[in-house]
Amino acid sequence: MTAKLHLQTLYSWCERDGLPLPDLTDIDAKQRRRLSSLAKLSLAARVGLAANGDLSRTDHILWCSSFGDEHKTLHILQDIARDEAPSPTAFATSVHNATAGLYGMLYHDDVPTTSLNVGYSEFTAALLYAHALLQTQAATQVLVVCADEPLPEVYEQHEVQHAYAMACVLVPVDAHHPANLSILSTHPATTASHTSQALRFAEFWQQDTPILHLDTWQLCKA
Repeated sequence: MTAKLHLQTLYSWCERDGLPLPDLTDIDAKQRRRLSSLAKLSLAARVGLAANGDLSRTDHILWCSSFGDEHKTLHILQDIARDEAPSPTAFATSVHNATAGLYGMLYHDDVPTTSLNVGYSEFTAALLYAHALLQTQAATQVLVVCADEPLPEVYEQHEVQHAYAMACVLVPVDAHHPANLSILSTHPATTASHTSQALRFAEFWQQDTPILHLDTWQLCKA
């Protein structure tokens, strides 16, 4: 299988680099304070991308995360374990599609959205989902937003070592937008990485490296 896409623009941020996130000044201060750190990461990635690209034609958004807002989920489970009633508000904003709902309400944007659990090592699924939307003409410009933060210490698995956020715009391949990204199925990668695949993809795209292997996929720049 081979999928071809045109990636227009990309933005990425990682906690380890020590750089500030884009400000969410277009959201009311009272609303900003209520946002979880994961929601802030996702929305800030979109703001960072908008500063360098035109998002006005976006007609589908993919909100992607490996674990979702697991810090809120853990607090809910701890409340239940103590035989306490969990907060309805906390529950409503802990679900995997909470960021999509918050974005729609805060920005008054009714663009279709999909929330994906891409898994720590399955970022390519988001790219292939975007490709399917574009190929079937269900969308003409797809915004992909990925964000995660380290899991709470109670969990033994700590795949995500640093909070990160990335966003990119994908459009169908045509005469005006030649393919600049190819995705091919291949043999599983033999080396493991402790960096999120979404962040690895962002680093790959911003460097001179022509090929990136992600598990059973090979990503190539045109």
